[in-house]
Amino acid sequence: MSTIIFGDGDLSFSSIFLKGKRPGSLTSTVFLSKDQLIATYGPEIEERVAALEANGVDVMYSVDVTLLPDTLSSQKFDLIIFNFPHSGGKSKINENRKLLIDMFQSFSGIASGEIHVTLLPGQGGTPADGGRCRAKGNTWQVRDAAAQAGFILIRIDKFDTSTYNLTGYRGSQKNFRCQTGLIHVFIYRPLQSVQLDQVIEGSRLAEYLGKDEECEIVIRATDKEEGSFRDLFSLDLAGRKRRRPLQSLDQEAKEYFGLSDVKELYYPASYTERILYPIEESHDFSIWTDGSSSPPIIPTLLRTVGILLHKVEKREVYHDTGQNRYSHNYRVTYRNDWEALSRAQIKHYAHTILRSSLEKDGFMLH
Repeated sequence: MSTIIFGDGDLSFSSIFLKGKRPGSLTSTVFLSKDQLIATYGPEIEERVAALEANGVDVMYSVDVTLLPDTLSSQKFDLIIFNFPHSGGKSKINENRKLLIDMFQSFSGIASGEIHVTLLPGQGGTPADGGRCRAKGNTWQVRDAAAQAGFILIRIDKFDTSTYNLTGYRGSQKNFRCQTGLIHVFIYRPLQSVQLDQVIEGSRLAEYLGKDEECEIVIRATDKEEGSFRDLFSLDLAGRKRRRPLQSLDQEAKEYFGLSDVKELYYPASYTERILYPIEESHDFSIWTDGSSSPPIIPTLLRTVGILLHKVEKREVYHDTGQNRYSHNYRVTYRNDWEALSRAQIKHYAHTILRSSLEKDGFMLH
């Protein structure tokens, strides 16, 4: 197992990590040059470096996690660790968000396993922050930073300080309070496809149907105007005689696989880790019609945003008596529980792709 630790200021975490006698190789990096490291932490740091190198650790200097040197960018690591990343000084939240975004972009080229990013409660912006939870705009938004590079959050662990206490805060004698640290664990799983037919093709549901006999899955929108994902379409099977009502097909498959959520059927069986605290956002749009009847938008939604469709709500209908036309307002909630989905991606689907598809299908947006 190959492990790399980034930003290990005085290399104390690497020393403790090494004592754990974990198998495989270890690379430890620091942001400072070797001369700067000695000037900051004193001659004793040379003894620590010597002890690490004597145990086969590759110590690297002047490593900027957002701009990896060629010697690292050509390698793959099973475990990547960065404890308490910070852009330096009393920096603004936006600067730390950018640090995380750039950091995960760098990691996308070298990660072959888990990424462990330790933050203080309140920084990450997840429910795990507990009593330190802040408003979304006042956090580092680590889930979104990771999703932009194709990573998903699968769990959050407590930072173990039983054998480790981070000292020497930026080279001073002031201790850094890391006792409440939270390790955010990520894996690489980028968004593959949103088209339902393509998603189903490699899913548990397709696997289940393959145990019966060859058939083609046909997706049809229901007559509902709003609802959650599975309320909005029905499945049909072409090419064979039905042996059971299709309304119960996915429920049957759900029981076969022992799943708790029917939506799990629409993803591969290889996806064993579900996203912890998936990103979810809602966006509104309105459509003009000549009559008061609801426009048939569900087929367009299913075809365009597919698996990202979490819920559709019909908000209100406004009658413009002057022009004798009606405005139908909808709210669409986007979410993916299994693959990386960033807020920028949601916005792109909601404001560019969906609106374009609705207009092509003849709907008048406003």
